[in-house]
Amino acid sequence: MYGAMGECLERSEVRGYIFIGGGVREADLQKMVEEMVGRAPGGPESGKNTSATHTCLLAPLPEENTRGLTSRGSKHDYFPAGVSALPQIQFPVREALKGAWGLTARDFFSKLGSRLATSLGKSKSVVTHELYGRMSMNLVRANATAILSRGGLGLQSLSHHSSAAYISSICSSGFGSKSVHHLSQAVEVFNNLVFPVEAINVESVLLSPPIQKTLSSKFDDHLFNNLLIISSMADKARLLSISSPHASAWLSVTPSEGLGLYLDPPVFQIAVKWWLGLDTSEGSQCTLCPGVLDHLGHHAVTCKYGGDVVSRHNKIRDILVETCRRAHIGVQVEVGNNLTHDHNKTRPADILLSNWFLGKPAALDVSITSPLNPLTLLEAGVLAKSAAPVTEARKHQANAPKCSELGWVCVPMVAESYGAWGDEASSIISSIASRLATSTCKSKSVVLNDIYGRLNVHLVRANATAILSRIIPLS
Repeated sequence: MYGAMGECLERSEVRGYIFIGGGVREADLQKMVEEMVGRAPGGPESGKNTSATHTCLLAPLPEENTRGLTSRGSKHDYFPAGVSALPQIQFPVREALKGAWGLTARDFFSKLGSRLATSLGKSKSVVTHELYGRMSMNLVRANATAILSRGGLGLQSLSHHSSAAYISSICSSGFGSKSVHHLSQAVEVFNNLVFPVEAINVESVLLSPPIQKTLSSKFDDHLFNNLLIISSMADKARLLSISSPHASAWLSVTPSEGLGLYLDPPVFQIAVKWWLGLDTSEGSQCTLCPGVLDHLGHHAVTCKYGGDVVSRHNKIRDILVETCRRAHIGVQVEVGNNLTHDHNKTRPADILLSNWFLGKPAALDVSITSPLNPLTLLEAGVLAKSAAPVTEARKHQANAPKCSELGWVCVPMVAESYGAWGDEASSIISSIASRLATSTCKSKSVVLNDIYGRLNVHLVRANATAILSRIIPLS
C-alpha cells in the first residue's frame, strides 16, 4: 500500500534487496513529484518528458545517481507510467535523528531538488526540505503497516501480503501443481519481499504447503529489521520498546467510556504520532518548565513539573490495586512509613500483597521509566526492555534493606513509557492473572490481555496528555 525508501545490498555473500514497506515504487516517487509541481497524479503525460515544464525536471542526472533507477526506457525516463511489479528504485539510505538522510540519498535529492526548484520557481532549500519530509512520511507509513507485535498499527498492506495468501491458498487446496506458472510468479514476488535466507521455492511449498501466517511473519520480520537498520539510536529504542510483549495492548482494547478505556480524539491523535515517532513538539518550549521539548516526546513524558508523572504513577498503582482486589488478593496501599526502628519515612510498598512469597508479603514499587533516557539509550537501542532492568536494580538498592527488615519481598513494578513491562513486573502480573482467571472462570490469556490492555491504555493516555499540556498552554 505504501512505498518507502529501500537499501540495495551489494556483498560477496549476499546479493539482493532490502526494502522498507516494499521499496520505493516508481509510481510513488512520480506521484510525490507531480503533487509538488501541481499536476494530477496519473495524468496522460504521467512520467513522460513531453512537457516543457518538465524538461528541466527530468533532465539526465549523472551516471552515479541514475544507476539502478531505470529498468526500461532511456535514462531520461525516471518515472515510467504505471506501477511496476517490483520496486525499481534502490539506493543506500541511512536515517539519522530528525530525518537526516545518508550521503548517497542526500546527493540524489540535492540534484533532484535543484531541478524541481527551477521548475517550480522556488528556492532549492525549500524544495529539498519538502522532498525529505515526504520520504520520511513514507518511513512512518511503513512503521504503521507493521503488525501490532512489531510496533505498528496493524494497517497491513494487501499488496505486500497477497503473495503469501495466494501461495498458502493454492498449495493447501491441492491446485498448486496445476498452476505452476502462477505459483512461480507468486513465489518470485514473495522472495523479493523477504531476506534471502527466508526465500522459498516452488518445490518446497508444493511438498509442504505453508500457512499464510508463517509466510506473512517472514515479511513482517523483514520490514521490522529494515526499520531498525535505517533508524537513529533513539528510534531504535522506541521501536524495540513498542514491539515488546504486551506494549501494544492498548491498541487492541475495545473502547469503553464507562470503563475508562477510551482516548479522546486529540489525545488519540497525539498518542499515535508519539507511538510512530512523529514530531510531537511542534518546535515549542515546554510550557511548564524551562526545558525544551524533543520531537520524540521524551521530555514531555518525564517532566516532573505539572504533576503528570505523579498522576500517571498513581493511576497505574490504582489499576493494579483494583485488579488484585478482583482476584481476592489481600492488598494495602502506600505502606512502610515509620515501621522500622530508625523511623525511616520511606514507603517501599506502593502496593503490599499479603502472603505472597512463602508466606511473606510482597512490596510492589511502581515506577515508569523512559527508554530514551540518555543513561540507558545505548542499551535500549540494541536490546528490548533494557531500560527496565536498570530501574529495577536502582529500586532494589533503595528498598531492599528496609523490606528485608520488615520481612517483605521487594518487587519493583517497572514499566517503560511505551508500555513494555520489566521481567519482575511481568511475573507479578502473570500471577495475578492466574488467580483472577480462576475466580472469574476465564482463560488466563484473556485475563492477561485485559490487564495489560487496561494498564497501557491509561499509560498511553497519561503520556499523550502530558505532551498535549506542554505544546498547548493551559488556560
